[in-house]
Amino acid sequence: MNKPLRILVAAALLAPAFASAQTVTTTTTPLGVPASLEVTRLAPQLIAFAGGQANFDSLVNGLALGTPVTLVSTLPTGQIQTVTFTPQGTLTATQIAQTLEATRQGLISRGVGAPTAQQVAVSLTGGALPTPSGNVQVTATLPTTSQPANAAAGATGAGLSPVTTTTSPVVGSPSPSALMQGQTGAGAGSTTPPSPAQIIQNQRGSNISDTPNAGNISNTPSPTTNSTTTGTATGTTTGTTAAPAATAPATTAPAASGGSSPFAAPVR
Repeated sequence: MNKPLRILVAAALLAPAFASAQTVTTTTTPLGVPASLEVTRLAPQLIAFAGGQANFDSLVNGLALGTPVTLVSTLPTGQIQTVTFTPQGTLTATQIAQTLEATRQGLISRGVGAPTAQQVAVSLTGGALPTPSGNVQVTATLPTTSQPANAAAGATGAGLSPVTTTTSPVVGSPSPSALMQGQTGAGAGSTTPPSPAQIIQNQRGSNISDTPNAGNISNTPSPTTNSTTTGTATGTTTGTTAAPAATAPATTAPAASGGSSPFAAPVR
């Protein structure tokens, strides 16, 4: 066997080995590793961006598998905001990390550093984005093949929005305006406690009047009590002021004999 033929035979025998090695090196995601763990390794800052681990897991799994995403956040008012949307198609861990990081940077550029669930969802799917300066129309950061059906079709309007947002009221805490106006919100099925004004009214009851009953101490002050002293005896009168006691006119005793009186007639 000549040398060129031996080279060709050796190459034919080594070809399957090279093909197998190439197949192994192109595998990027190890089997059995959750997508959320892979994205965390690539971009750990995205956990805080999503609003916590539960939101992050729901977001990554939804984008990786094309399943519904549910995001929950607490608003500054104390209300709970819940947002849902369903992406189409699937993304790799690398694509998810790149998409979420682009979304995070876009919100930061608009002055939103800690986005709500609604702001994250709208940035991903496109639409009217609430910002500190008002609503801004934004383009979806998700690839077209992964956008929800309505967003991918270019649907507009509240009824056709791919994002569903619900906000629950704060339980057990009436608004300041309700407290000021005495609104109780204590109707049937209400969870808002009565206002302080209503509590006081309930404690009084419907038959209790503010007017004191006879025999009880009244809120009206008693008449002023005046005392008049005459001599060594003291008398007390109530309701009226006693007239002043009559005082006899003062008399001047006659001057002693032999003396002069300042009131004596002048001597002529």
